[in-house]
Amino acid sequence: MCIFDYSYFLFSEYMFVILAIVVVVIIISLIVNAYFSAFEKLKRNEKLLYNTMQELPLPTVIINKELKILFVNRAFVAFYGFEAKDIPYVRNYFDRMFTDKIERLSLWNEWSVIMKEAFYTQKLPPILEYPYYDTYGDKKWIEAHYSISGNKAVIMHVDTSGKKDRQQEVIKAIVHAEEEERSRMAKELHDGLGPLVSTAKIYAHTLNKDTKDDEMRMHGERLVQILDETLVEIRNISNNISPHILRNYGLRDGIESFVEKIRPISTVSFKLLFNHTKQISHTQQFTVYRAIVEMINNTMKYAEAKNVSITFNDIEVGVEIVYTDDGKGFNLDEEKDKGFGLSNIRSRIENLDGHFQYNTMPDKGVKINIKLNC
Repeated sequence: MCIFDYSYFLFSEYMFVILAIVVVVIIISLIVNAYFSAFEKLKRNEKLLYNTMQELPLPTVIINKELKILFVNRAFVAFYGFEAKDIPYVRNYFDRMFTDKIERLSLWNEWSVIMKEAFYTQKLPPILEYPYYDTYGDKKWIEAHYSISGNKAVIMHVDTSGKKDRQQEVIKAIVHAEEEERSRMAKELHDGLGPLVSTAKIYAHTLNKDTKDDEMRMHGERLVQILDETLVEIRNISNNISPHILRNYGLRDGIESFVEKIRPISTVSFKLLFNHTKQISHTQQFTVYRAIVEMINNTMKYAEAKNVSITFNDIEVGVEIVYTDDGKGFNLDEEKDKGFGLSNIRSRIENLDGHFQYNTMPDKGVKINIKLNC
């Protein structure tokens, strides 16, 4: 009988298992060592990056895709007056910088959408200007420049306040020159053409008295009527070009006068409240007047509204104007290309260091906020 020795095979099987375990341990050890080596290299590179950013003269911040602040440099602390521990998330930065809730939410919503899209697409956001308030409460401006890699972004701030101030001076000069030209045209129209039409009206009255022909008298009376309508139209055109009541008496009287003129031809009910005491500059008055006239015209043309409210209130930085109607509203995405003059109004207000915001949706009316620094 042949006896088969199984112990050799058992020993061979154990050796194979032991060798396999040793190989796995070696592979895991190599992987772990490679991981820690890469991690240490990454930490060294990150430290080098932070040290480099620390020496930059521009306020610099590093954030992740959750919009958490990972690092701010010394220039950032000196510029804004607070450190990273004071603002763990970018939202906290906005809360520190902007006390006005509407302005804060508007800027935050715009910026956060831009950044989330940038992290998703790995494409640099556009270089935009953003306001900030210095330690004295004065409104300044910065440009944000970006660099994005993976789930981190480096943001550098460039102070553009001086450039913005110069731009605003140019805009004010342009608005002033435009209003001066409008005033000159209105004066020439009223003082030049008006007397000629009045003289023609006198001659028409004289002809009516002298003629005995009924048909001629009828034509003469019709001529006088046409001349009366022409004089009214000249005054209206002159006033639209440059409202004399706005120049002579100010914004409140100008708005009230415009509303009174359209009340007889409109079913819209107007509510005007002037609760402000702060003074609005001459340039701001003309800009706000034309903005409100444009908004009222839009409401009457498109909104099918029953009520319009225009309110002036004092706020910390100046004056806030709130315009609302209860009309059918509109879809912002569908209508923004059509304009309705809103982009032009916003541009003019913001160029005067003001803030413009509007909210609307179908069947919810329109609400527009204008804030002026006074």
